[in-house]
Amino acid sequence: MNTADQRVRPLRELAGACGDIGTFLPLTIGAIMVGGLPAGSVLAGFGIAYLLTAGFFRVPIPVQPMKVAGAVLVTSAPALDAVIGGGLALAVVFLLLGTGKLITRLARLVPAPVIAALQAGLGLSLGWKALGMLAANPLTGFLLAALAAALLLWRPQWPIALIVLGAGLAALPWIGEAAPATVPAGDLIAPRLPGIDALITGIVLITLPQIPLTLTNAIIVTERVGREYYPDAQRVRMRRLSVTTGLMNLVTAPFGAMPMCHGAGGVAAHYRFGARSWPAPAGLGITLLGLGLFAAADTTRLLAHIPDAALGTLLLIPAIDLVRIVRPSQYARTDQAFIVLLAAVAIASPALAFVLGLIAIPLWYRFRDAASGHD
Repeated sequence: MNTADQRVRPLRELAGACGDIGTFLPLTIGAIMVGGLPAGSVLAGFGIAYLLTAGFFRVPIPVQPMKVAGAVLVTSAPALDAVIGGGLALAVVFLLLGTGKLITRLARLVPAPVIAALQAGLGLSLGWKALGMLAANPLTGFLLAALAAALLLWRPQWPIALIVLGAGLAALPWIGEAAPATVPAGDLIAPRLPGIDALITGIVLITLPQIPLTLTNAIIVTERVGREYYPDAQRVRMRRLSVTTGLMNLVTAPFGAMPMCHGAGGVAAHYRFGARSWPAPAGLGITLLGLGLFAAADTTRLLAHIPDAALGTLLLIPAIDLVRIVRPSQYARTDQAFIVLLAAVAIASPALAFVLGLIAIPLWYRFRDAASGHD
């Protein structure tokens, strides 16, 4: 990885702005098409969040759907008020964590191998999801992945994300993927607050299971990856990431937007595809806000046609980058073993890997030091 190359190229900034679309689109479309969230609120919400993030950090820090919230929306389709309640509760939690020193103190308790394992586990998890999307149409997936690989090797300055998306849409007549029968209209709704029952439902279904994942991937690991790619970006710190996570949900949740956070994979994706400066996320934010306000249904219909093979290709590239920058050779042998074991656990449950690492690694070193003291 060449973090020294921070040159701004307009065409690559445009492509980099779209670099995280492989993570962004599947859950976002699922939340609208299956979960029933108003498309206008979802798209405009992401637009506002991207504008807030661009102004706050001044480098391309991503805004992503919260994965637990997305899974709940797709599998359970809770009432809109419950989603609003869950988003507002998350906003309060991360604002409180970020405004004091609590999140920094929590992070100091996390051993470095745990963060590396979560980063590697996230990359492996994204890679597995990407391979599943490519396998939906193996020939198209292979061709698009080969196209992306060739461009990365020989023409990395080209807008690769846009080329892959365009090639995927152009291949639709030969792929034969079924188009969605209907697309919910879902204009931007007026802000509202949930009742007590809806708030409790949102906290149980969305807030509580989402907190560990957001704390680790969207804040602790995102700070590490963000500083790796943008070493001069002094604003990319855990407290600020926690505050922006809280602010963007506090502002957008009452409108029925999807709960959202940052993400280490998105940092890698934006950077890999060319984003180096704040206009990339700001431009994406303006675009999403405009689409949410004025063309929500048409936009959702178009996005729903993007083939899985194209999304999987875009998702695979940052997945590889996340695993690659872990650099386990920098760690002691015992820590390397912990990284491998915890990364395997993190594929299924980042929260479980986080808890296990937080307990097992200090216990191991305490036991080893005690044993060596007796010798």
